Amino acid sequence: MNFLKNGITKCGKIFNETDCRKLLREIYNLRDFNTLFLSQKIWKSKKFDNLKKNPGPGRNLLHKLETQFIFENKNFIKIMSKVLGDNYRILDFKLVMAVPKHLMPKWVLAITENDHTVNLGEFILPQYRDITYFRGIDFHQDIIDYPTRNPDFITAYIYLENVDKNSSPLHIVPNSHLLGASVYPHKIEKFNKNLINYKSNKKNLISKFSILTGRQGSLNYWHPYLLHGTQPHKKDVARISVRLLIEKNRQVVIGCDLDKLNDNIKNKKTLKIYNKEFSKNGINKKRNFINKLDEKG
Repeated sequence: MNFLKNGITKCGKIFNETDCRKLLREIYNLRDFNTLFLSQKIWKSKKFDNLKKNPGPGRNLLHKLETQFIFENKNFIKIMSKVLGDNYRILDFKLVMAVPKHLMPKWVLAITENDHTVNLGEFILPQYRDITYFRGIDFHQDIIDYPTRNPDFITAYIYLENVDKNSSPLHIVPNSHLLGASVYPHKIEKFNKNLINYKSNKKNLISKFSILTGRQGSLNYWHPYLLHGTQPHKKDVARISVRLLIEKNRQVVIGCDLDKLNDNIKNKKTLKIYNKEFSKNGINKKRNFINKLDEKG
């Protein structure tokens, strides 16, 4: 898949496996993943409701670890410079973890079953909210992080370990970026066994979805309008990855690949809101399209 054509590029393995394993060891040495969750009683008390649920300034484990092997990797720099121009800027980088079922309390599993977006932050002990923990997330766009800005950044995603079909691999919809930014949850339906129909901004796209498996040290990057998501993790060992948002060099005019791609998008509006309010009866909230892709029919 090609970024200029499909909105995403699979770069394959560009990072050293030894460096990836070293980073994983550092993470596991600092974190006991068997003790992540609040008790149900404390969660119900809403004691920590006012606290942030995701990593942020001063609360980001990856900022405390050795990441030189990523940012000084010559192939990574070359790729990012082509896509974003020289002197691109890192907007955000963090660890994301697909949580295995056996680590989750039964009451959390019951509450989150088949939700749109199972970001587990609200259930996690405050001192451990320096990683983003999830158990599947429906198709979405990364413009969600900056809904009022133009698509002048990309997402880069690094697999720190081998990822197969049972490791909550990324699911993406090639070419979906061409329909522009739209409000979540997105209008997606099954077209037939292998195709989905995506509707946005009075247009529709019939496309196959792709599953991004990959080796340890693999890099993928995509446009902020590209639909992507994951199904729940099926293995006993967590899948930990690095997720980066990277901004283009604003001094480069129609020079980098992102500028060229954006020229082909007719609807580059910003979003006043990103999430639609879910219905009070919970019907819409419990709809999760990506989890139904394996169903027959």
